[in-house]
Amino acid sequence: MRVARKRKINHDELYQQYYNKSINRKLKESQELLVKKKQVHKAKVRIRFFMSAIIFGIIVFGMLSIVVYRYAEIFEQNYYVEGLKTEMINLQRQKEDINARMEAMIVLKNVEKVAIQEIGMQYPQPEQIVYLTSKWHYTLNEGDMLETTTKEEKSPNILDNNPIALVKIWLSRN
Repeated sequence: MRVARKRKINHDELYQQYYNKSINRKLKESQELLVKKKQVHKAKVRIRFFMSAIIFGIIVFGMLSIVVYRYAEIFEQNYYVEGLKTEMINLQRQKEDINARMEAMIVLKNVEKVAIQEIGMQYPQPEQIVYLTSKWHYTLNEGDMLETTTKEEKSPNILDNNPIALVKIWLSRN
């Protein structure tokens, strides 16, 4: 039989081995935990980056949308202004046409035509013509000032129908 030898147990060595195993195990756990934390941190950083990129994209899209909307409003207002300018030009042309028609209606030939045809007026008969004598004769000088002068004229006979005499009298007055 064998006799069990008593071994001398070195407690310090055993404690050192246990301590080293414990530290190695804790070191491995802490390294694994560190790796997991790094992975989680990287994932968080990626998520933050993507979220910030999405938020930045939304902000840029919103700003561009506002710019496009404002340009659309400006374009619409310019289109409205151009329409009003066109309408104003058309109204000015209509006004000019109306003024031209009015001036054409005022032409003496037209006045005579309207008076005779539409109103029913007629030329005066020789017995309807009356001549008056005036002591005042109105003339315009070079300065366009109105001056009056007295002038004695003979009154033609109303019954005198001689056209040459009437022209002479008219010329002597002017």
